[in-house]
Amino acid sequence: MNTRIQAEQLQNLFKSSKIGIVLSLLLGVALVFVQSSVTNPKIVSAWFLLLLFVSLLRITLIVLYQRSTELDAAVMHIHLRNIRIGTLVSGMIWGSAGILLFSANNPEHLIFLIFILAGLTTGNTISA
Repeated sequence: MNTRIQAEQLQNLFKSSKIGIVLSLLLGVALVFVQSSVTNPKIVSAWFLLLLFVSLLRITLIVLYQRSTELDAAVMHIHLRNIRIGTLVSGMIWGSAGILLFSANNPEHLIFLIFILAGLTTGNTISA
């Protein structure tokens, strides 16, 4: 019974995670659009492609879990570990935006970057 409850909790967590990942990608697009004029476009593009790759991988992991029929505790822990690793890598990519996309000469773009990162942090904290 406990395994079944954990499976339902994980299912609900993963349902809400897809929305967060998609919103994260949309914020990434907005950030790329704004920062590409003041930061090296190659760095901005590489950063976004890495974010896109990891986000698609995270969504794939979520879909694979939701389609699995096993309620075994070991399988759930493997899926949960993979999702945690994906979330950590995504957080590292977003954290690197503060370094890679930093533009000291343009305070407007810097403030926009700060708002994006603060909004992502707040949204992820609330959803977690």
